[in-house]
Amino acid sequence: MADDIREHIRNRAAWLRLFYIVLFAVILYVASAVLAVAVIIQFGFVLLTGRSNGNLARFGRTLARFIADVVLYMTFNTDDRPFPFSEWPTAEASRGGRASRSRRGGSRAGGTRSQARSGTSGGGRSGGGKSTTGGADNGGETDR
Repeated sequence: MADDIREHIRNRAAWLRLFYIVLFAVILYVASAVLAVAVIIQFGFVLLTGRSNGNLARFGRTLARFIADVVLYMTFNTDDRPFPFSEWPTAEASRGGRASRSRRGGSRAGGTRSQARSGTSGGGRSGGGKSTTGGADNGGETDR
């Protein structure tokens, strides 16, 4: 048992993961500030014009997907590192989905795929083997 613990502590991939978690924590802080600015500007558009700005809404959707990707990586729900280590999320994917952001391949941080991905084939994100069409990142729920 003590040998297992020593082996886990010496696991270089775990320490590299910690480095990326700290890096993404800083990025998440900056992304939150950008999100706050986008919300304020969008609210201004609604007050002044009576409707939201489409480009800003699309940016908000991709930023929300990026933030979700960061949180999933930091909480060990996925081993796929988000942007800038992969492509920026697209606005065209369906609600909560990653249809246009297929991520394939093995773990980058060592170890096995997370449990959230078990039961799926390819690189699709689904919750515990539930429906892989439409709603991919909804915590295991199917689309409503």
